[in-house]
Amino acid sequence: MSAHQRSQPKHQLSLTFLLILISWTSATQTPEEVLKGNSDFSEVDQVRQSVMQRINRMWRKLSHQEWEKLAEARGGKDVRLLEEFAKISDAMSDVTITPVPKLLLSPIWTYAIIQVETMGILGLYKHFRTYQKSPASEKVPRKWQDFAENVVEDTLDTASVTKAMDKMAALIANEETKANILDEIKKEVDSNICNIQQSPQQILYNIYVSLQMTQLKGYTMMQFSWMLLRLYNRGNFTLEAETSRTKYVQQMKQQVQIAKETIADASTAMWRCDARHQIEDETYTKMTRLLQGYIVNEVNLNRQKSCGESCGYYSHTEQYSCYEGGFCHQQLKCEGKITDCTFVDSDMEICSTKISLSCYIFPTVDRQRNRQTYQGIVLFSRVVTALRFTKYNHVIHLQIQEGELMPKGLINESSVHWVSLEDYSVGQPDSRPGIDYHMMSWDQRALDLDDIVAPSGYVMTGVKFRKLGTHLNLEVRMTPFNFTTGQLIKPHKKSEWISNDNTDGSDKPRKLLTSLASKDLDIPTRGPSENKPDSRNDTFLLFTHSSIDRDVAQHTVPFFDAQPVAPNPVTPLAGAGLMHKGLPKFAGYIAPKVFTYNMADHLQNNFGDLDKNSST
Repeated sequence: MSAHQRSQPKHQLSLTFLLILISWTSATQTPEEVLKGNSDFSEVDQVRQSVMQRINRMWRKLSHQEWEKLAEARGGKDVRLLEEFAKISDAMSDVTITPVPKLLLSPIWTYAIIQVETMGILGLYKHFRTYQKSPASEKVPRKWQDFAENVVEDTLDTASVTKAMDKMAALIANEETKANILDEIKKEVDSNICNIQQSPQQILYNIYVSLQMTQLKGYTMMQFSWMLLRLYNRGNFTLEAETSRTKYVQQMKQQVQIAKETIADASTAMWRCDARHQIEDETYTKMTRLLQGYIVNEVNLNRQKSCGESCGYYSHTEQYSCYEGGFCHQQLKCEGKITDCTFVDSDMEICSTKISLSCYIFPTVDRQRNRQTYQGIVLFSRVVTALRFTKYNHVIHLQIQEGELMPKGLINESSVHWVSLEDYSVGQPDSRPGIDYHMMSWDQRALDLDDIVAPSGYVMTGVKFRKLGTHLNLEVRMTPFNFTTGQLIKPHKKSEWISNDNTDGSDKPRKLLTSLASKDLDIPTRGPSENKPDSRNDTFLLFTHSSIDRDVAQHTVPFFDAQPVAPNPVTPLAGAGLMHKGLPKFAGYIAPKVFTYNMADHLQNNFGDLDKNSST
């Protein structure tokens, strides 16, 4: 789904003296009041807005005699100023900054330079936090003044936060070349999508958060430094502070706009590359004996117990008898239908199996079928955070991981867990064919491959399979939610099951996945290299048997990739899909994919009063 960008009101920047006076005397809003109405902004954008507003208020306090008297009584104006900025820094520390995969970004030269500047800013910020945590009795004005001067120093041969901020801004968005760092990263991410447990959009958003927080910390130190130097009578510095604020706002507006466009254009899909070492029922699983090669004498394929017909005669038959003394006495009888006959004229040695016959099927229920579990989702705002194929009691499930949804699209990581599978067995009195599970057969062996993504404002709360004609079809349960509070909105009434209802008989029919059309496909675990995606949305595949020549048709293919598709860090999902990964001459794997929640709509490029009010 494409992100719907909200149009934001633009405020013309003005630095006139009249406007400064009006702002200074009339703007008394608290950070909470300023943020009212902007509550659907992302966490980092809202924190930035709050920090800037608090800094503006702090500038006004510096000239108030009441504040000066109170500050002197509590250890001095400089100590009080440091305490105020400690509270501002505490608010910034609540923002989660996700480490960026270093190997992914190591080829990007521009990002490497940005990281150098980032380390300089964060190094000074660490000292800043140390000063904030020191008791008032350890007041060291000379050291604080040196720190402030280092932050805002503007000489050619001296490094400073001011210079680092300007250099970062120019590298993030180059006005001359129109190049920007997020575009460069997007190209690198798109070519490594399955090697990282994040969607491309998730990576770009996390990098955006990291860059914004680094610059916000730099801006905070700069404003603190101008205030402190003013308190120490080193100058007035209101013009420098105002110029710094104006430049910062303009840089952030430009960066947010670029981020909105780039992040909105990035894919929210995530899936897994093949495991390096394949282990059955750990990294992959499979159906057995849905379609399997079976050696039988022609005399046992007809009621007359005769020979002499061609294979075409036995296109759809069964084993009627076991000729006396024949090979059939040494192997288990095929209880199903026999199709796709092939004559073998050469001598061969046959190894018979002693494994019992079994069938593998798909469940139609999802975790919400149980009423008690469903109520748990409603009460705790639990949403789907990951998917995986798993086999239990001869049933292949699409198992979900869930977590508690928090404000601002975050997930309570301590609540994340894989939902237990229902303990029922096929054929038992408490299991219901066609309701609890679907039975696969020759006539009903099609699986639809779709990408099911909800519109903006919805998160995924369940998945299930259904029968659509003779096809198995994926459905996804979507529920609206409040981004600010993290609460699901009337999930009992407003949740919807969405799917792709298109069939191979529609006006624009689904297309068969042709890579599985061959009857000579080997099992995927023998492949020489990594399987690659070869399916698209709105297609379907037919389960078949493995190669007669290379595998004696002993496996039902394709296999299932059983690796968890779990974004890290954990995040709410907005959709799910099924895909096929394959190689020429190999049957490949069916794999789940997930779609992370689209954060592009929540990036703020409207700075409101901060775009025009003076900080002094």
